[in-house]
Amino acid sequence: MSDVDEFDEIEATLPVVREKRNINDIHVQKEKILTLEDIEGIDNDMEIDCDKEEELTFNEKEKKSGVIYLQTVPPLYNVAKVREVLSRYGKINRIHLTVDTKRKSNNPKIRHYKEGWIEFVDKKEAKSCAKSLNCTLVGGKRRHVAADSMWAMKYLKGFKWSHLIEQLNYEKNVERKRLNMEMSKARKEASHFTEQVDKGKSLKKLEEKVLKKGGLWERYQKQITQRKLVTQQKKTKSEETAKSEDFMHLIFDKK
Repeated sequence: MSDVDEFDEIEATLPVVREKRNINDIHVQKEKILTLEDIEGIDNDMEIDCDKEEELTFNEKEKKSGVIYLQTVPPLYNVAKVREVLSRYGKINRIHLTVDTKRKSNNPKIRHYKEGWIEFVDKKEAKSCAKSLNCTLVGGKRRHVAADSMWAMKYLKGFKWSHLIEQLNYEKNVERKRLNMEMSKARKEASHFTEQVDKGKSLKKLEEKVLKKGGLWERYQKQITQRKLVTQQKKTKSEETAKSEDFMHLIFDKK
């Protein structure tokens, strides 16, 4: 049996289509070809949605968090040690300790800190930590330097980590501006000094030329008002008092 005979048999079994399809009824669903702009728009929408979700979660976390202010950091305590001690009272998120630049140690690895901020995940834990540790001994080993020092901390109501970052940035900008002003002042003074030195050298050369030619040169002398001696001041004061007394006698003496 050939292939043609098999095809004829299969064709005989197929249903006969007597009516033709109307072309107007045929609709081809075209797939939209995505351009780069469409893809970027979809990505941006997804990123915006993700950012909104992240912002909501971040704001919620920040509302629940609480910040403690450390007025004094125990000696030889660093971020790791503070986290180790205070993490007993709750989960700690972030810690910031400011370095005391005035205090210097022989060991460059050791840093001294003067104050700090600790952010707890839960504000209730931060409050309980501040209440329980404030004005209490640090403790630990007896021979440790910080054993006899005391905790000085306070829970900052309504204070968040974003406020701390703003304050630190503001202080940095102020310090930078102050340094720039001092540098500009020093530059002006140095330039003025060099100008005066150059002026003095040129005047000296001019004086030498004039004197060589036999001319006259009057040197500039500063007009300095000399202070009077103490004895002279006392004399003038006594004379003034005597005059005033004589004048009063003339007025009030009985005739």
